[in-house]
Amino acid sequence: MTTRVDIRTILRRDKLRDTVNTTIKLYKWADVTIDEAIEEAIRDISQHFPREVRCTITAETDQTAFTLPEAFKEVSYLVNTTGGRFSYISPEDYESRCYLDNQEQSVNYSELYGIAISAYLAGYYTVWADQLMVTPAPNASMYLYYKAWHTIPTQDTDLLTISREDEDLLILYAWGVCMSRDAAADAILQRWDETSGRRDDNPVLLQSTRLFNAYHQKIEERKARRYGGGF
Repeated sequence: MTTRVDIRTILRRDKLRDTVNTTIKLYKWADVTIDEAIEEAIRDISQHFPREVRCTITAETDQTAFTLPEAFKEVSYLVNTTGGRFSYISPEDYESRCYLDNQEQSVNYSELYGIAISAYLAGYYTVWADQLMVTPAPNASMYLYYKAWHTIPTQDTDLLTISREDEDLLILYAWGVCMSRDAAADAILQRWDETSGRRDDNPVLLQSTRLFNAYHQKIEERKARRYGGGF
C-alpha cells in the first residue's frame, strides 16, 4: 500500500530532481511544501474519482433524520436490509412527501388490502444540513452507498485511499502545484523586464501549465474509459 512518504519521495527524486544542498544540508523543497501539494492533488482527484463506500444505518423508532458519515460527498443509492429502495427527492419536496406519507400511514393501506403497498419502494430521501432525511421513518436498518472525499494523510505512514491506478494523477497534479509555487516565487524576484514592466515568459510557469493540462487530459480520458464519457 502507498503512503504519503512514498509519494513525496517520488515527487522529490523523480519529478523535482531535488537533492540535498551540500552547503546548507537541506532540500530545496521542504517536506511540508510537498505535503501541501499532495493534499491539493487529493482534493482535486476526489472531485473526479471519489471513494466509493457503503455503511449501515440503524434507525430508532420513528427516526427520520440521520447524521451523514465523515467525508461524505454524495449519495449513490439507499436501500433497506429487507430489499426496499429509497428514491431521491429534492429538499423543497421533502416536507410535502412527509405529509403524504403521514396521510397514507393513517389509512394503513397494508391492512386495508392485506398487502404491502409499493414493497420495492421503501420511501424517499433527501440531503439537507449534513443530514440524511428519510420518509416514512424506516422500519429496518439501511445500507447507504455513497461517494466520499479521499482521506487527507496527516502522517507519513498514513495509507492513501486513492487507487494505485490513479496515483499517476496524484503525482502529476502535485508536481504541477510545486512548479506553480516555484514560478510564483520566481516572478516576485524577476517580475519586471526593461521594456514592458512584466514577465510572462517564466519557463517554470510554462512547465506547470503543461503539467496541469496533461493532468486534465488524463482525467477526461479516464472518465471516458470508466464511465463512458461522463461522471
